[in-house]
Amino acid sequence: MPTLETTDGRAVDVTPIDPDEVSRQMQASLNDDGPSEQAPPKRQPRTAPAGDAPKPRRARKPKEDQARTTDKAEQTPPPPPSPAVTAKRASSAEETFRLAGTCLLLVGKVTHMPSFTADGFVVNANAAPLAEKLADVAAVEPQIAKWLDKAPSAKVTAWMGLASVAAGLGLQAAANHKLIKPGSMGTADPAEIIAANEQAIAAHQKQLEDEAAEMQRLAEEDAKFDEQDSADVAAAA
Repeated sequence: MPTLETTDGRAVDVTPIDPDEVSRQMQASLNDDGPSEQAPPKRQPRTAPAGDAPKPRRARKPKEDQARTTDKAEQTPPPPPSPAVTAKRASSAEETFRLAGTCLLLVGKVTHMPSFTADGFVVNANAAPLAEKLADVAAVEPQIAKWLDKAPSAKVTAWMGLASVAAGLGLQAAANHKLIKPGSMGTADPAEIIAANEQAIAAHQKQLEDEAAEMQRLAEEDAKFDEQDSADVAAAA
C-alpha cells in the first residue's frame, strides 16, 4: 500500500484508486432512469356545479361608441328658456352694465378726466340693448346663463350707489377741513358751499313768508265775505 508523508514528517497510508471501477460507476450513474415510482398527478381545476352557471360579464362599451355618445351630448343644444327667464336675465345684465357705467362716472368725477365720464354715459345709454343681446347669448351658452341667473346685480348696484355717495361726501369733508385742496377731485370751496346754502335758506324763508302773507290775505277776504253774507241775511229779514 503506498504511503504519503505529511509536512510534519508523519507517514499516512493511501488507498489506491482503480480507474476502471471509477469509470464503471460513472457509466452506471448516467444510465440510471431514476426511481420507478411515478410522480403524483397534477391537480385538476375546480369545476362549478351544473346548476350554478357562471354569470356573464357585462360587455364594456367600445371607446369609439363612448366618444360618439359624448360628442352627441355636447352637440345637443339646451332647451330654449321661457320669456320670463329671458326677461329676468336681461334685467340682471342691464343692472350689471349700469353698475359699470356708474363706476366710470365716479372715476371721471374723482380724476376730472372727461374721457371716463363720457364712457360712463355711453355705457349707461347702451345698457338696455347690450343686456338684451347678452340674454340671447345666455340662451345658447349655459355658462353665461348660470352667471346671469345667480348674479346678485341689484344688491351690488345698491351698495355701489351708496359707496358713490359716501365717497363724494368724504371727499368734500376732506376739502372742508383742508385735508385736500378745495376744488380738486370734484369738491367745492367751503365758502361757496356756505354762501350757496345761505342763499337757499333765505330764498326758502322768503317763500314761507310769501305763503303766509297769501294765506292771511285769503283769510281776510273770507272774513269780509262772511260779514257781507251776514249783513245781507239781516237786511232780508
